[in-house]
This record gives sequence, C-alpha cells and structure tokens, in this order.
Amino acid sequence: QSRIALSFYCLAFFIFMSIAVLPFTVMERAIVDKEVRNSYYHPGIYQVAQAVSSIPGTAILAFITTLIIITFTKMRDPMWYFLNMFLCLVCAEALCQLVSHIVPHFVIGIG
Repeated sequence: QSRIALSFYCLAFFIFMSIAVLPFTVMERAIVDKEVRNSYYHPGIYQVAQAVSSIPGTAILAFITTLIIITFTKMRDPMWYFLNMFLCLVCAEALCQLVSHIVPHFVIGIG
C-alpha cells in the first residue's frame, strides 16, 4: 500500500531503461562528427535539437504511465506524478546523452 514505493519503482524502472539510448547515440556519433567537421551544423545546435526532439516522446511516455498508475491506484493529484515522471525522464535522457558523447563504446557507458 506504499505509494512512495510504487512511485520509486516506476521512476527507477524508466530511468534505468533510458540507458537503451546509448547504443544508438554512440553509433550516431561518427555521423555527427563528420557533419560538424564539414560545418553543416554546430555541436551546440545538435544538442539543443536532440533535447527538444526528445521532449514529446518523453511527455507521451510520462502521460501514459501516469494514466495507468493513477487509474489503478486511485492516487490523488495526478499532475504532480506526471511532472515528477516527466522531469526524471528528461534528466535521465540528458545524462544518457552526455555519457554517450563521452565514452568511446556503448558497453563502457552501460557499465
């Protein structure tokens, strides 16, 4: 009956699963480096575009999770749950993006 445990489990599960983005961004890094060397775009603009493009998917994931959890548990104040889930997922995605640009191979980033 602990709502804090339920919230922690859901947040931890999605945060730990956000590491799945590492292989894709590490493989994409060679392409991005080539495009930056050819002066097609600036690395800062690329990072901003990555962050902005991940917001809708993160919001949809947080909304669906909030809808399921609030429906099954009858928790009050779903907006706080959604906001907590959304911000945790955005931070986890940002951290995974940072790690993927630092490490040379995704296995090192996962470990």
